[in-house]
Amino acid sequence: MTPDEVRTSQGYIRTASQIIVLSGDQHGSRICSLYNGRYCWAYLYPGSHDFTGMFNYSGTYRGNGITTTVNLEPGKTYYFQVIQKPAYMIQNIIIKQTTKAADKFNALPTKPGMALVYFFYNLPIYDLM
Repeated sequence: MTPDEVRTSQGYIRTASQIIVLSGDQHGSRICSLYNGRYCWAYLYPGSHDFTGMFNYSGTYRGNGITTTVNLEPGKTYYFQVIQKPAYMIQNIIIKQTTKAADKFNALPTKPGMALVYFFYNLPIYDLM
């Protein structure tokens, strides 16, 4: 699966850890890259999608990415928070769907036959869940 269009917000980098959002499991294709306090969006085809978050260390994906499966409908907008949870030695990275973030982003127009998906990353103390 390849996103039709991906854009990344302008903002400040607040952490050295870059999170990669992947389509599929830990070996899937990259949808976008995120730093703390940033977001990206993608227009994706409707249907069932798996999203996994991993750390990016110089091109090597690391961490315990936990895959989230969602069913996207055309013409709808979805918001997902990428959450970094503490764990022994390796961080767990979870992607959770939320409705609490809708007012945080500039509204983009929908595209016919596509779903609009936002991903945003904040350190755990800013968890909206």
